[in-house]
Amino acid sequence: MKKLFISFSARENGNCDEIAKFLAKEEDEIIYFRKMNVHNCSNCDYECFSGYCKYHEDDSYHLYDEMKNYKKIVFIVPMYCSNPSSLYFIFNERCQEYFMHNEDEYESFIKRLFIIGIYGNQEQSLEFIPCLEKWFACSKYSNHVLGIERHKYNLQYKDSILGVDEIKKSISEFIYPTHAKLEESAMAVVMCKGKILATNEIIYGKATISLPKGHTEANETALEASIRECYEETNIEINESHLVKKLTPYQYEFLTPANKLIRKTLLPYVFEVSDFGNPLPKEERMISVEWMNIEEFLSLCPYDNVKNVVDEALASMK
Repeated sequence: MKKLFISFSARENGNCDEIAKFLAKEEDEIIYFRKMNVHNCSNCDYECFSGYCKYHEDDSYHLYDEMKNYKKIVFIVPMYCSNPSSLYFIFNERCQEYFMHNEDEYESFIKRLFIIGIYGNQEQSLEFIPCLEKWFACSKYSNHVLGIERHKYNLQYKDSILGVDEIKKSISEFIYPTHAKLEESAMAVVMCKGKILATNEIIYGKATISLPKGHTEANETALEASIRECYEETNIEINESHLVKKLTPYQYEFLTPANKLIRKTLLPYVFEVSDFGNPLPKEERMISVEWMNIEEFLSLCPYDNVKNVVDEALASMK
């Protein structure tokens, strides 16, 4: 899915524009906010509180609506007179109208929002970065704002910051993380009389249908971890006598809310039991645990790799 870069600089081909061009891939889009037809909040009577902004037909509402189509949204904001540029504030203040009508979009928006702020230095401009971080106040998202201090590199306001290799690397790593933390987890695919033991848990703020799984602990095999995690999450006891087969491991990557890259290896095992037992959600993040029809599970689970594991598990039991 493509990314959107928005330069809030009033100056053409300045640092903000150059950073957008440096980061954007062929499929991505760059918007120069100075070229948009967006009216600032003025000469109105708070129409946005009772309906739509009187300037609703300009580019602002359309831009916010379009942003839901991008995997990442990257604001690139310069500092003018110790503050973010006035173009940024015009955009920011117009968000009220959009999110009053689309409140359920805000969580998804800030999850995908990343901001690069370019300023002199923190010592002289203490409020610049905190101002940009206000989008994420009271949320679980952190490290979504990167500050680039020109004075640390003896750069003046017209100097190209991309001429400094350290800056180029930090900007690139911020948007395209490569330094991954390696993790290993085990999964229990537990079958009983044609049904599968499913969990409904909160994963990064969203209710998600999945299977019992968790990290392997020190001096523990993946098989032992799958058995332990199944009991700790669902109250269903399994053991090695219920093991049908070790399934094909798979890897995937994801970003945490703190913008940290995780590369996880998941080791699944399929078990078959003869009794449904007493399934209970035993961990705080668990909403519910139930024996689910396999067709229903496959329709509700959002992860293709988990669905593939279930398909392999079914094939191994024929």
